[in-house]
Amino acid sequence: MWRAAIFHGGQLIGEAIVDMYVKSRLIKIRRLALYKAFATSEVLSKIEDEFRRHADFQNKTLKMIAPRLIKN
Repeated sequence: MWRAAIFHGGQLIGEAIVDMYVKSRLIKIRRLALYKAFATSEVLSKIEDEFRRHADFQNKTLKMIAPRLIKN
């Protein structure tokens, strides 16, 4: 398990807790928290694309939950 800080435009906009085990075929985003002001469909798409890129690089499947929105 590892924690990922999520930056966009030089600003911290959220964090994720990621489960990734060597013997598992999954990369699982267990917790995703984003500041409400940044939770646009475009930003969410970019976040998912980045996690998917990491999963593909490691030959794994991405399993991602919907973000929990937090106030700024």
